[in-house]
Amino acid sequence: IMLKEIKDKPKTRAQEVAALEDELLKIYDDGHSFEKPELLKNRGGAWYSRVATDVMKALGSTAGEVHVVNTLNQGAISFLSPSASVELSCRISSSGVVPMPHDEPDGRISALIYQVKTYEHLGVKAAVGRDRDSMMMALANHPLVSSVSLANKVALEIIDRGLI
Repeated sequence: IMLKEIKDKPKTRAQEVAALEDELLKIYDDGHSFEKPELLKNRGGAWYSRVATDVMKALGSTAGEVHVVNTLNQGAISFLSPSASVELSCRISSSGVVPMPHDEPDGRISALIYQVKTYEHLGVKAAVGRDRDSMMMALANHPLVSSVSLANKVALEIIDRGLI
């Protein structure tokens, strides 16, 4: 039922959020608004502020707490670069953020993780260097992009919006 509802929507969630972000940026940019915009309720992710507060508290504690956060891989996932950004359970204290040991995923999951990390790496390269070739390679490596022609279509939309 949920999949049908999602497919029947005229816009994807990403398109809805992008439109909300555009409206919110206009509100923030006008310089006259000092209240939290009502539109922000439609954005989602309100609980992130609670998570951020808990993580900051843990960073000030010598006891430490376990939280799932984005951090440097630091060898936690053996087949990824130590500098890769990963989301893992970590022990967080005033000593820093230390990824916790975990079992390696099976081959299919490892392959998917590696594919997504390749997409992310190329995406960052494309954004930082405004490099269209890296953008095409990134999109072609994304597991949800089913073809090079679709990657090209998405790339042209990104270019048309002036994002690269």
